[in-house]
Parts: sequence; structure tokens; C-alpha cells
Amino acid sequence: MKIIYSLAKFYSINLATHIISIFFEWSGGNIQKLSAVTGLDKRAFIFPYFKVSPLIQDEENTESSTWLSTRSEHNWNANIYNITCYSKFPITINFNTPLLSQNSMIKAVEEDIEPNSPIGDYFGVQGNVGEGIVYFFEYQDTIYRFKVKGKKHSSSKVKTLKPVDDIKEQSKIDFANYVCTPDRLEQAWQTIFGLNHELMEPDISQTGTFLRAVIADVHKEESDILSSKNLEPKDVNSTISKLARQWFMQELDKEVL
Repeated sequence: MKIIYSLAKFYSINLATHIISIFFEWSGGNIQKLSAVTGLDKRAFIFPYFKVSPLIQDEENTESSTWLSTRSEHNWNANIYNITCYSKFPITINFNTPLLSQNSMIKAVEEDIEPNSPIGDYFGVQGNVGEGIVYFFEYQDTIYRFKVKGKKHSSSKVKTLKPVDDIKEQSKIDFANYVCTPDRLEQAWQTIFGLNHELMEPDISQTGTFLRAVIADVHKEESDILSSKNLEPKDVNSTISKLARQWFMQELDKEVL
């Protein structure tokens, strides 16, 4: 309750009209062996964000729930801790080319987390297996999060991150940017719909047809450049499709407007 009152005071939240929900994980003690906090007393680690919801939500009050930071400077007693008070591993991800960040995530887990848990180390226990890193960020009032776990703690069936050939990945991106020119994309558009839509009206159902036309033209006209980069069609098709799809959707939006 002290935590709730403290957050309510800091954010000026009226607890007579709103509910604060704090999320946390029990750990230590006999909860899980061979983990980051093995050997420590049972304790709770609260998560980086808490939820604020209206007490009453009906036709007159349609206020939606919001998420706010639990404030990393807050560490409470009674064996309740804030997970953001410990080691952080910031990373920059370009979500247009996310694979270029994959090696950095793998390296952080394998070198900085698994051999010696930073949280275990903070509380005086050496050599505990670090479980992984939870990455989180906020975008347009929505919080996104995902976890990267190491092999030593991946007892369940999880998707394994494999090292990425950064040079090859960048080469694929560069090639796709080079071939997805406005002229080529416009040509594929006109081939399907006509110069003035005399063949058919632009429609999202033709997305696949458009992408296949672009890819076919690229492989017909740019095969020599593709070969010089030691790339095969299967290496670049998805990257080309992604760029071409973005252009196609933008053109459809223009037609609607």
C-alpha cells in the first residue's frame, strides 16, 4: 500500500476514482533453482510500468487505462524491489532492419548476463545463471516488451536467436533500396492498373500481384548486380517485398484521399 500511495502522490492520481495495478514477480527462496536469485530470500521484483484504470467505466466515462513508470529511484523495504534499479542494457533497434541488432542482443546475454547474474551479484551472490534481458520501449502510448534468454536458462521451447551475418544483411538491405526505385514501382503499378486505371481500380487484393511483378522485374534486370554481391534471389525477395509493399500501401492511401 505504501508503494501505491507513493505512486499516486507522485503522479497526482485520485485513488477515489482510479485503481493502481502494480505487476511483479516472486523469486528467490524455493521458487526456482539455478536462476538469477538462487540463494536469496524470497522477494518481489516489481516491473517497470504500472497500470492506472478508472474505477468506473461506462457510457458516460469512457476513459481508457494508461501505463506509467514505476520510477527506478524507488526501492522499498519488505523485500520488495524495483527491477529497473539494477543493470540496464540499452540498445537501438531500427525496426525497418531489426536483424542488424540481433547480434548485440545475443552478445549482451552471453557475455554480461549468463555467466554471472547482475542482480545476484548486486545482492552478494556470485556465479548465478543470468536468465536473460527484457527489452521494453514505449511508442504512441503503447508499451512493447520482449525477452531474450540465454541457452543455460532456456529449459522451455523458445525461439532461438541465431547470430546474423551483419555484412550480408546490410548488403541485402542496400540491394533492395537500390532496386526499389519509384520508376520501377510505378511501372509495376501501371502494368496492373493501367496509366489511368483503365485496366482496373487499385485495390488491396492486388498486393500479391504487384509484389510478384516487382520481384520478377528486379531479377530480370538486376541479376548481374545481385550476383556481384554474392546474393541469391531467395536472399532478397522478402526485403524487396517489404519496401514494395510499403510503397503500394502509400499509393492506395493516396487513391482513397
